[in-house]
Amino acid sequence: MTTDPIHQMSSGCPARRGRAMRGCVGVNDEKGRWRLEQGPQCLLWQLWHSARWADRFASIVAEQAVGLRASIPVLEIWHSNSIRNLWGWPEALELGRREAGTGVSEEGSASLPFPSIGDVTSYAVAAFQRVEDAVAALDPTSMHQPAGADTETWAANAVQYLEHLPEHVAVMAALRGMQGLPAFPD
Repeated sequence: MTTDPIHQMSSGCPARRGRAMRGCVGVNDEKGRWRLEQGPQCLLWQLWHSARWADRFASIVAEQAVGLRASIPVLEIWHSNSIRNLWGWPEALELGRREAGTGVSEEGSASLPFPSIGDVTSYAVAAFQRVEDAVAALDPTSMHQPAGADTETWAANAVQYLEHLPEHVAVMAALRGMQGLPAFPD
């Protein structure tokens, strides 16, 4: 059994990512965009938002972490691949903090013109892989150090990121259930 804290933290990443991706399996674009009049955002929003924060955290690690054990691109996939433009989202469209959905009104989030489920899942696959690579590249000896200008350590930041995805996976399971879909297909 390894004592590497990075390995211990990141070993569950593929399973968490798999659950998020399965949240959109067997879902057409209409079901992916469906949401209650009030309440949680649609499946596509949940996946996009989770992927955006994965992409952002990977970029933060690449830019600010000391002693990375592998090379991680600094530029977010969202920006390097011009995803916003590919999806036809104008610059005036409010996407919240870090263009990731946080802080956008319920109405604003509900009105996002998501592309096909395939486009959103393609972005999510790439973003989740990038963050898994970034977390795995963290140097275990630097985990107690502040994360860049942050007052919290790299370990605290990594745990916060790793706890973020399961929250949205749970919402995805509920949204699937409300539409008569199984929680997560195998």
